[in-house]
Amino acid sequence: MSAFRNALVCITFAVSLLLTACMEHDDLVAQLQHPPTESQQQTTSSSTVNSNPQPLIRHRTHTTAEQSAKPPLLRWQAPMDRVNGEKLYPGEIDGYRLYYQASDESRVRIIEISDPANTSRRLDDFGPGDYHFSISTLDSEGRESARTGEVLVSVK
Repeated sequence: MSAFRNALVCITFAVSLLLTACMEHDDLVAQLQHPPTESQQQTTSSSTVNSNPQPLIRHRTHTTAEQSAKPPLLRWQAPMDRVNGEKLYPGEIDGYRLYYQASDESRVRIIEISDPANTSRRLDDFGPGDYHFSISTLDSEGRESARTGEVLVSVK
């Protein structure tokens, strides 16, 4: 019976190691597919000091642009939960970052929006051309969500 118990313990330990390796592999693949932004890297290093860090924000909402408006109007919805599913309260949102890139440029630019109630931006200061926009949310502890999917906006 003792040999059976030892074999069972060894198998359990091996399965545990295998599961841990698989989870670490999945985390590594996710990081490679979606590398953290510079601010997320800074957040990760500072959150290790915090004994009870809040999870990152899940920005699942879609960004839309009213092309018929002159100038176009970019709109989005405030996220309602964090990555782990916990509720994100409006008071925990500090603002947004609008990332944009002109189609004929490689440089990505950022517009900071410090009013968390402001979930739209009229593009009246953009010259004619096509622009790719994505948005992230900043929480009250300075953490940034992943960006939304891009939306293409044509400014006439």
